[in-house]
Amino acid sequence: KSDNLIGLFIIGRKYKDESFKSYDFDFLNTLGTLAALAINNAQLYEMATIDGITKLLVHRHLQYMLDLEILRVSRYKGKLSLMMLDIDDFKKINDNYGHPAGDYVLRTIGKIIKNTIRGTDIGARYGGEEFAVIFPETDEEAGYLVSERMRKIIQNTEMIFEDKKFNITVSAGIAEFITDTKFQKK
Repeated sequence: KSDNLIGLFIIGRKYKDESFKSYDFDFLNTLGTLAALAINNAQLYEMATIDGITKLLVHRHLQYMLDLEILRVSRYKGKLSLMMLDIDDFKKINDNYGHPAGDYVLRTIGKIIKNTIRGTDIGARYGGEEFAVIFPETDEEAGYLVSERMRKIIQNTEMIFEDKKFNITVSAGIAEFITDTKFQKK
């Protein structure tokens, strides 16, 4: 049991101005408990699947989604591409401007990725300063165009952190899953 407030019930008058009975309060108490559990479970799920800095998926959930997409594309003979992106010389950012500046850069790139990809694409922080995007129903050429557009946006974005201005570059690669590739799920 927790004493933390995570929600609030606002209850109006009962139908036909009847007074509330003890079983009404029992029902509302049970309903509140179940709602609190559902909210808590949703918060835990988000913490387990979403990176706290970039608000993109975490590596582990990306792997799960990639497995699902590979199974789907293998069955229906569709297209699938994967982009990997790495911040160039990220250690220098942390060394020269501090780790909060590094976090700012990660957040900014996370926003750029979210704003550049489609709603059906799957963006993730792969680890450290590495990112990945799954492009369902996208061949290598189309995935390259998106990754190149993203690379240019990042390169042209002036980073401003605590009155310090700097630009960063990224390196990216794209690969297409060929549907006649033999894939076995472990």
